[in-house]
Amino acid sequence: MSMDYYELLEISRNASQEVIKNAYRALAKKYHPDTCNYDSEFIEKKMSQINEAYEVLSDVEKRAIYDQELKDKEAALKQEYTDSVTNDSKNNNLQTEVATSVHKNTDKKQTIKKEKIKKMVIIGAVAFFIIAILTFIIVSIVIEPSYFNDEEKEQEDIVENVEEQEEKKSNNDFKVDKDNQEYNIKNYNDDEVIDNNINNDINNKDNTNNELLEEDNIVKIY
Repeated sequence: MSMDYYELLEISRNASQEVIKNAYRALAKKYHPDTCNYDSEFIEKKMSQINEAYEVLSDVEKRAIYDQELKDKEAALKQEYTDSVTNDSKNNNLQTEVATSVHKNTDKKQTIKKEKIKKMVIIGAVAFFIIAILTFIIVSIVIEPSYFNDEEKEQEDIVENVEEQEEKKSNNDFKVDKDNQEYNIKNYNDDEVIDNNINNDINNKDNTNNELLEEDNIVKIY
């Protein structure tokens, strides 16, 4: 049943038989070939539908069966619409649930990602700290002894330089003392020579004087 006979006859569903008959007559006059300017094929099809509708609705039994079929059809359409709305609602709810689930999964993934990043940062910081400690230990073991050796060598060089300076100073002092001793010895020898010369001179003078005295005595005797 694809047509609504009440719509074809342009009447309501609770129309009386008199109303149905008057509506049919008016439509038959409207679509009569002598008074209608429509295409003959259209008029023929339209009148066939109108005659079919009038035949069913003008008969009380046929009309009752048609009305029941119409109600069943409308109930089925209504149920279909209700189911459709329900399905749409379910689909909407499902879509909402899916969207919520996706959102939750996205949040969960973001949370997991943040946790992973946080763990990676912590692990990186710990690894950096461990590497720094190991580097410090290696530097302490390898470099610092060399530094201490260099420092000890430097101190030894300083001590050696000081000792060399003290030795040079001692040598210089000894040389000065030796020079002073030699100078003193020389001076002493020079003084002794001078004294000897003086004594010799004195002795020579004495001898000369003695000789002169002897000569004077001899002269006096003669």
